[in-house]
Amino acid sequence: MNTELLNRINMNDVYVKKFINNATDEQMGFFDIAAKLLSNNNDMSVIFDYTDDEHLRLITNKLIEYKNSEFVQRLKNVKYIEDIKELVTIMPNDDVFDTYIMSIVKQNDEYNDLRKNNSDLSWDEIERKYPEDRSEMSEEREMLFVNDCFECFEKEGFAKKFWSPFGDDKERIGQSFKIVGRCSTKDSDLSSLPMWNIKFSDGTVIGAYPEEIIPREMKENGCPLEGIE
Repeated sequence: MNTELLNRINMNDVYVKKFINNATDEQMGFFDIAAKLLSNNNDMSVIFDYTDDEHLRLITNKLIEYKNSEFVQRLKNVKYIEDIKELVTIMPNDDVFDTYIMSIVKQNDEYNDLRKNNSDLSWDEIERKYPEDRSEMSEEREMLFVNDCFECFEKEGFAKKFWSPFGDDKERIGQSFKIVGRCSTKDSDLSSLPMWNIKFSDGTVIGAYPEEIIPREMKENGCPLEGIE
């Protein structure tokens, strides 16, 4: 059982424990997928007056019903929301999948639209907004600061090639990559952010700093590569 997923859906929740205690072996075989869908879905408590055991029961039963489908087989390997979006075209025509999967997709699209509309943010604005040193910020304020930094870096755009001034991942220098998504406090320390998960052509995913994938930051840190923009 995936411990990280248990933590993300709150293993201490009495209803999660209730599901685990009453689930069949077959339901538990699909627990990780159900937990993944539930942990990525912030709207479920609003859409349904359900407790987590009911959510998990609904999802696992439906996964069992379609366990031999290409959709469920590929869903087992999903790590990020973008991967889920790619499976929508082969999703079975089913109300449960439509509710849970499409809610995740909708949230992601709305979030991306919000980011696109946040066009006035600049580094000068961030300096005015956060005049204090980062070490002096409360956790809540630092999270706001990090989010604004994400926005500004993403407005600058990402490099076409990876480079690093650090000791790790030197063998990846010069390789192209795709942005998978932002790192968060679920996979990184707040003090390390902003970072992004990036995927190389061989499928390897790593967390990358601005100095490794943002052209301006790369150049300021001594990147000699050409054609990064």
